[in-house]
Amino acid sequence: LADLYMKILAVGVSRALEAQSDDGRYNSSTQMKNRPQARLDQYAQMAIYPVAYLYKTSHTLNPYSGQKRLLDSAIACGDLLSGYESETVWPLGNWTLYAWLEAFDLLKDQLGAERKAG
Repeated sequence: LADLYMKILAVGVSRALEAQSDDGRYNSSTQMKNRPQARLDQYAQMAIYPVAYLYKTSHTLNPYSGQKRLLDSAIACGDLLSGYESETVWPLGNWTLYAWLEAFDLLKDQLGAERKAG
């Protein structure tokens, strides 16, 4: 089961990386990459956690373990989320925050003092 899970995660992370905008925003498809959006797709931002997880996880079926581009990808999304200000009354959702916090916990040793401080 762990092998299947790793294969599925790798496919999903590959898609998230392909669709990530230059500002760190994950998108639901490559067609949305770098296109202006009226609202942040919070569900797509949850990709931060599997990206961080595969960066930190050593497994024979994980092609991404330790790859700097995954660290950079997760940091870019985290930076985007840390500066996010909703244009509506709705803040970031619970699941988006949860994914962000889990990614932070996985990557905290790779983050500089400035990011750790707030």
